[in-house]
Amino acid sequence: MSLISTLRAAIRIPLLALATLIPLPIMFVGRAVGFLGARRVSSKICHFAIRGWARSCLAIMGVDLRVAGEAPAPPFFLVSNHLSYLDIVVLHATCRARFLSKLEIAHWPVAGWLARLAGTLFIDRTQRRDVARAIPELRDALAAGDGVIIFPEGTSSAGSLVLPFHASLLQVPISLDMPTHWASLAYKTPEGSQPAFWSVCWWGDMPFASHFLKLLTLPRIQADLDFGAPPVEAGDRKALAAALHGAVTSRFRPSAPPHVAESPAHDPHTASL
Repeated sequence: MSLISTLRAAIRIPLLALATLIPLPIMFVGRAVGFLGARRVSSKICHFAIRGWARSCLAIMGVDLRVAGEAPAPPFFLVSNHLSYLDIVVLHATCRARFLSKLEIAHWPVAGWLARLAGTLFIDRTQRRDVARAIPELRDALAAGDGVIIFPEGTSSAGSLVLPFHASLLQVPISLDMPTHWASLAYKTPEGSQPAFWSVCWWGDMPFASHFLKLLTLPRIQADLDFGAPPVEAGDRKALAAALHGAVTSRFRPSAPPHVAESPAHDPHTASL
């Protein structure tokens, strides 16, 4: 790691901490308003704070966000391929939405607390019945004027392909009688930098802390977010999963070459990009 890269990361860390602290009072006000029963007002206040935080973080990390298509107007249900924790920041910067995430994240130190404060909804993917439990919470989020976003691959990947979609969570839009919007994400890094599949995409057994530091050393990151149309409807969750996977794949731009295995044991320096 060069001195310039080290200095770049050292400068970005306190700036990101500051960007995260500034909107917290606004978020607390928004949540307090929600407890008083004004859910739509609460949603607008919280979204204002979250969107400002996300855009500030992208600027600090040198992310050039390029959006194709139009983000759906809330309330909506949207799915996307999943490459990195950066996906959440990118989507928060463009959509008024809450994420439906796996329950384990709620217990992560700091990140779990911030996710709950941002209104993330959690589901225990090991329990099929938990989908039914989550549906009233999702109805409330949609009634408050929010969108809901999920990553149906169930995990993040290196970005060489779109992993199969798990159908269980797609029972939610069917139960809510809503069409499902879709989007495709991809990342690029500058020539001479570590490739995006190694430095931006977070997958396999990559440790979070060292990966995040590596991401912060990059001079720039290009994030391509492509909103597709029209939304998809289907009569059952397996048909919906297949149709959405086909739609996302049709717009998918790989962040990794085809031969990259979905395992962090792969050495990026041996890849022929």
